[in-house]
Amino acid sequence: MKAKSQAQELFNAQQVSEARKVTTAAIRAAAVLLAKEDEMDLTERSSQREDLKTLFGVLHSNRSLLLMNQIQSNDEEVLQFGSHAAWTLVVKDTDAALRQNPSNFKASFRRAKALFELGELEQAMVDATKVVDHYARNTQVSNPEAVALRQAIQQQLKKERAKWGDKGGPRWNRAAQEASPLISEVGPEYAA
Repeated sequence: MKAKSQAQELFNAQQVSEARKVTTAAIRAAAVLLAKEDEMDLTERSSQREDLKTLFGVLHSNRSLLLMNQIQSNDEEVLQFGSHAAWTLVVKDTDAALRQNPSNFKASFRRAKALFELGELEQAMVDATKVVDHYARNTQVSNPEAVALRQAIQQQLKKERAKWGDKGGPRWNRAAQEASPLISEVGPEYAA
């Protein structure tokens, strides 16, 4: 897709914000094409559907890289709603990339980094370990960034466990993760 190569050129020219915008436009276009194919009969669906789904995952992975670059360079555009919101976007993009290709270790690394920044240490450890183990098994060269990230996660986990014990720290958003609402007597006018 032309947009993917255009985004790569912009990234190489250090125009990360523009590269992210082009990548976002490409993601939207791919989503529209996938939705159109979903509406067709099975016999009419394009043989290129799998290629389109793969591209969709790659675009999300690429955008997660662009977002991380913007966050780490303190880009005001990405950080306008706070670093938590920005790192959450990275997680969403890496999740989408990993749904298309669970073996995308670059996306796993980026998700581990984002989850670490969000304080989701156990989940970050799973992804970081997956990446470190992959490189240890499949290449002669380790991934030093993944090793360093896993060590940082381990250190933070030790601090939390020393502070809170095996229960882990208080999760202020624990109610949001539960299936039942916090308030059960809300009328239908307030239902989501």
